[in-house]
Amino acid sequence: MVAGGSQTSKGVRVRGIYATAITRLLLDNGIPIVDASDQIVERFGSEVHEGGVALVTVKDRDDRRGLVIIGARPLVDSVLNTLKSALPSSPLVIMPAELYATYLCRALGGGVVELPGGVKGQLEGSSTEGELVVAHVVRFRGFTPV
Repeated sequence: MVAGGSQTSKGVRVRGIYATAITRLLLDNGIPIVDASDQIVERFGSEVHEGGVALVTVKDRDDRRGLVIIGARPLVDSVLNTLKSALPSSPLVIMPAELYATYLCRALGGGVVELPGGVKGQLEGSSTEGELVVAHVVRFRGFTPV
């Protein structure tokens, strides 16, 4: 809640070279857009929120050859389903762990850890085989969380 008793908007933040098209697609499917850039506010006006809380972020990959979608699972699923419906021939890869999430992992040796669900990850730093370590996913190397 904010001062005055009004409720803070929650939704999706969209950034990058595909922002206009993705914003339109999400809005048309009832998904609210928050923390909109000046350019998106200029294009969509009152359909989007300048402020608000972004539960999900949709942005370009570093190489601009795709999108990264991160955030709260239920809303991520809504965004993914919307994109899959609108772009059925586009490849979709769901990573085996959440980017920027923290996990309790078991060290397997050689810098490899096992995340919940049996997913293997690469640990930067030292650990002893069998040790439980707290790991934070900061990127992916291929499909391996690092």
